[in-house]
Amino acid sequence: RSRPVSGTNWLKNKANIDLIDFIPAEEVKEKDMVLLPKRTNLKPSQFTPEQLYIMGWYFGDGYLSNENNNISFMMGINEEEKVHQVIDILNSFSNNRESDYRKKDEELSRKIRNRKLKDKYLLPARYKKEPNKQAFKVHYTNKNFAETLRKYVGTPHNKFIHEDIFNSSDGLPFIAGLFASDGHFKNGKNYDGCNRYSLEWTTIYENAAFKVRQMLLDYGIWCTIRKGNYKCPGNSKYQYKVEIQGQENINKLASCFNIYPQDKTNRKNE
Repeated sequence: RSRPVSGTNWLKNKANIDLIDFIPAEEVKEKDMVLLPKRTNLKPSQFTPEQLYIMGWYFGDGYLSNENNNISFMMGINEEEKVHQVIDILNSFSNNRESDYRKKDEELSRKIRNRKLKDKYLLPARYKKEPNKQAFKVHYTNKNFAETLRKYVGTPHNKFIHEDIFNSSDGLPFIAGLFASDGHFKNGKNYDGCNRYSLEWTTIYENAAFKVRQMLLDYGIWCTIRKGNYKCPGNSKYQYKVEIQGQENINKLASCFNIYPQDKTNRKNE
């Protein structure tokens, strides 16, 4: 046992490492620091890195329409590079989507087949600037991928991380997409003269927060998790903040799909 600490420099001190010991779970007390083991023998998932990346984006800041299987993402006006990256990945998925749309009305179905890619349901991924908002909105329609999102990540108001992703050895792109869409890069913690860098992600989904922390540890990225209050009109919940500290750890995640989180203080649409 020892006092709680943030960061990983504490573990680099051999004198502190000597204080680490195994104790029964029932003896763990409040404010004890607990080291979580890295899992081994994980198996690859059934998804490509690109699919996992977009699935992470969807969890972090995506929306899915039940009516027409339209998948959409909102991005800041200064994130146009990310916009094109996501669009390129979406358009690399199956382009033969005409058979996805089976309409009850045969005449309407015939019109859709005739219009082919000109129909709004079959257009490639695209984006537009939202009126009166400092944001871009990315649109993409793909029934098969929409069903995958529902099964493995959930619906817009009830998201989760499926066990197949959580227990995979190649799930880092999922975490990268999540932090790229909804993570905040913080710089400037220098109360003792040292610059500190951190990347944080906040969610109301407790189970997902602890899964993200474990997955990061599995991939060799040190992180912490904190529980706080979250309040909005008509609702009161806890929020969970997963924080990656230190430039070395941040770089391990940022190198996946070249995500470059922005300084939280520069985000105009937060």
